[in-house]
Amino acid sequence: MIGCLVRTAVLGVVLGAVAWMARDRWWPRVFGSPVRPTADLGAWTPVGDSAAARGRAAATRLTKRGGPAFVTLDGGEAAALAIAPLQAQLPSGMRDVAVRVRAETLDVRAVVRPAEFGGREVLGAVYGMLPERDTVQIAGLLEGDSPGFARFRVQSVRFHDIRLPARAVAPLLRQLTRGATRPSGLPDDAVPVPLPPGVGDLRVRDGNVTLYRAVP
Repeated sequence: MIGCLVRTAVLGVVLGAVAWMARDRWWPRVFGSPVRPTADLGAWTPVGDSAAARGRAAATRLTKRGGPAFVTLDGGEAAALAIAPLQAQLPSGMRDVAVRVRAETLDVRAVVRPAEFGGREVLGAVYGMLPERDTVQIAGLLEGDSPGFARFRVQSVRFHDIRLPARAVAPLLRQLTRGATRPSGLPDDAVPVPLPPGVGDLRVRDGNVTLYRAVP
């Protein structure tokens, strides 16, 4: 009796897995709509002159008389535009900086020297597990903050598969942006991002970034 129940349960699991893998065929017939696709993580865009220039050109349209009330950039253009002004303040050892936007989240990736992130004093025990150069990935939300500024609010920092503890985020950001102007009231887990002239606010949605014209 027990053996029969076990075989029945296993068969049910197998049939369920097969049905799920073939859902593209039967889902529309049952529910009348296509299967919702898995979220696209998006491609990484190097933070270089071309991507940032496309973003600046779009933002410039907001400053023109009779220009649009808003412009929408793809994730790579917007992220490059946001990160480019900060590059002069970033550690000199950062290389191969790339960005992407997935849904409402901005990712920044770079090859770095962990020693320039404050070393053991900031990274704690994680520092002893890292090579001289490693890849860091920072994920967070890009939000409007105050006139002339947005903010990149960091949610996680990873060196490969090693996630830094939350208490290390604020000291790491201070190390990354030392000397940068911080608007009053900016949270410790956020980085200020200067907005291009003419941009009053922004919204991130579905992998795109909409820049809104500043109100005179």
